[in-house]
Amino acid sequence: MKLPTINTRLLTPPVSPDLNVQKKLKKAEQDAKLASALPRGGGGGGAASIDVPSFDSFYEQASAYYTPATIDYTPLDKETIASLIAEWLRPTYDKAIANRREVTQTYNANLDADAWARGIGRSSYVTDVKGRNYGDESRDVSTLESSYGSVLAEHLYDALKTQAEKKLEVDTFNAEQINTARARAFDAATALYNAAQSAASEAAKLNAKSGSGGGRKKTSVSAALTAPTSIEQTLKDSLTTAPVYDKVQSTSPKAVEKVLSRLSGSERDKLYQAKTKTAAKLLTEMTKSVGKNAMKRLMQRYEATK
Repeated sequence: MKLPTINTRLLTPPVSPDLNVQKKLKKAEQDAKLASALPRGGGGGGAASIDVPSFDSFYEQASAYYTPATIDYTPLDKETIASLIAEWLRPTYDKAIANRREVTQTYNANLDADAWARGIGRSSYVTDVKGRNYGDESRDVSTLESSYGSVLAEHLYDALKTQAEKKLEVDTFNAEQINTARARAFDAATALYNAAQSAASEAAKLNAKSGSGGGRKKTSVSAALTAPTSIEQTLKDSLTTAPVYDKVQSTSPKAVEKVLSRLSGSERDKLYQAKTKTAAKLLTEMTKSVGKNAMKRLMQRYEATK
């Protein structure tokens, strides 16, 4: 029996890339290429040169930090589903078929008993009646088997359709999580890259003042960022200036604890005391996500310092 076909397009929905992020990344790459044109200064016998990390290096750091929270979902194959349905459906039809055959056997036994009592046990009439009974039984059994196939196909179709819809829902959710993580990683990378450019400008000015005598001085922006602001510190600062929770991560105490563990004591003080509107909003979101008691315990575990 031919089973109804499933719309396979539902099983593998296309995941569209975040075009905005792609455009921003392309522009950032172009900006990074222009970094070599940053001001260069020098005096006396040498000039200072500035090494600016590429935007990609910042984006890789941010991408490792903003990991999307996705869901793993693997639908069952058609054969497995059909087998599971048959486990509870087939016994019902087997019982119905057995009952129908028992009816034939009982009727023919009574017919034989009556025929022998009348002395016509081997007559053609009795043989003909019993043959018709077996024919009726065969047609009824065929009808039951056909009904079983139809019901099995209907249940299988519904199960596959439900799985396809669930797979589409999960794939859509995962795509949203991935795009959200990419967007946040891009925002953090942009903040780091801008900080690098600012540090490069400051380093160029310092080199212009101190670069005298022979030799050519070379300053790394990565090194410049460590005093007074490091790359990791800049990434932490971004947490207090923009929302970092989505509808899955924001409800997880583990996610909130992860953020608090990465903040310094002074940054926690800024957050706990709600010294800015952004910090106040972020604290409210955290407390609402994990509950007042859980938030209080987290604040005690990750203390703030002035």
